[in-house]
Amino acid sequence: MLNPFLKSLYQILKQNVNRIYLSYSELIIEIDHKKLNEVLLFFKNHENCLYKLLVDIVIIDLPQNKKRFSIVYNLCSLIQI
Repeated sequence: MLNPFLKSLYQILKQNVNRIYLSYSELIIEIDHKKLNEVLLFFKNHENCLYKLLVDIVIIDLPQNKKRFSIVYNLCSLIQI
């Protein structure tokens, strides 16, 4: 069950997001790489997010998957959601 913030976030980004959920209190959003710029700009500039700091970028290799590589962007917000 998504909390109200995640529900509203999904409504705003639904055309750009494949999946959105919480894992261990961390917000996880799966997107297509073609939507990356648009989604990152949203998180950087939206008043309820303000993710201004890119902490790191991680590449995950899952050879058993058809799309074996994933890129994870870890962002830090100036506000707590």
